[in-house]
Amino acid sequence: MIKTLSVENFRGLRRAEISNLSRINIFLGKNNCGKSSLLEALFVLSNRLNPTLALKINELRHYYNNTLEGLSSSFYNRDTDTPIHITSENTENDRYLMTISTERILSKEIEDNTPISYDGKEYRLKVFTSTNGKPNPTTGFEVVRKDDKLVLTLLNTPTERQENTCIYMTPTYPFYESIDVLKDMLQNKRKDSLMPSLQALEPSISDIAVIGNDIMVDLAVNKLLPINILGDGIRKILSIILNINACKGGILLIDEVDNGFHFTSMTSLWQTILSTALACNTQIFVTTHNIDSLKSLSNVLNIQANSLMRQDISAYKLIKKDSAELVALHYGFEEFSHMMSNDIEIR
Repeated sequence: MIKTLSVENFRGLRRAEISNLSRINIFLGKNNCGKSSLLEALFVLSNRLNPTLALKINELRHYYNNTLEGLSSSFYNRDTDTPIHITSENTENDRYLMTISTERILSKEIEDNTPISYDGKEYRLKVFTSTNGKPNPTTGFEVVRKDDKLVLTLLNTPTERQENTCIYMTPTYPFYESIDVLKDMLQNKRKDSLMPSLQALEPSISDIAVIGNDIMVDLAVNKLLPINILGDGIRKILSIILNINACKGGILLIDEVDNGFHFTSMTSLWQTILSTALACNTQIFVTTHNIDSLKSLSNVLNIQANSLMRQDISAYKLIKKDSAELVALHYGFEEFSHMMSNDIEIR
């Protein structure tokens, strides 16, 4: 599991240092303080053998612009001459580094299929990664123009297996992305790990199945019904369970974790996240603004049966200074529980 994260010159952050990371990590803070940027930094670093994600992270925000202007949005102050550095260290003391930079291409390198030009400046985006100081085989990609279309070309092809699985659930994450995981769980008779969480939100659900490309549920009526007709909470909690299973031994990132849940369902949400993450050995990073959600998490952790999970929780209040340096105030279980029980503002 990741225990530290360092980010430099990424998005709106000039610098950020996060330490004491746990199995479940909650990022709190005002709008535009950098919560989602930290998730994106974790996403590209954890999938470091796929360097094109350094470009495609803009698509997570529904921004599709593969020009240098588009690329510049990933750099602090849109300064592409100052590299991005993302570094993490895990519990085994392995250190991972990713550097994202742009390189001007000399005129003698330019042939018929010239790199895309922006304001007359030809460039190549370089992505460099290393593990414990040893360079990884994939060094990046370049953007070229072919037949008036922008094409991504890998400079090197990955030759080793990705160490960790990392999935990023945006607030608009399409739950059907995880249908193959559901098929696998049903095929291997692991339905019992799904049903209690679904029934906590909708007690009338007695069964779940995949028929064709549809996820169907039994609500004790004449026919099975598509899960689409149920509320957002059911689909969201199903997606979370499936993605935690898909990320066994890896990392799941959830932006606005409680989006779509009524406050009465948040206890079930957190109980599901805690128990499933522990069973799958998955590290979780979430963002939230919801005080009902935070109080529900505190209530779940204060149940004696969940006492062993208390060491797995870290909450961070993120404060972005005028210098664009991010300060992360860390709260373990004791501090977090005290603040929630005494209505002390933590967000």
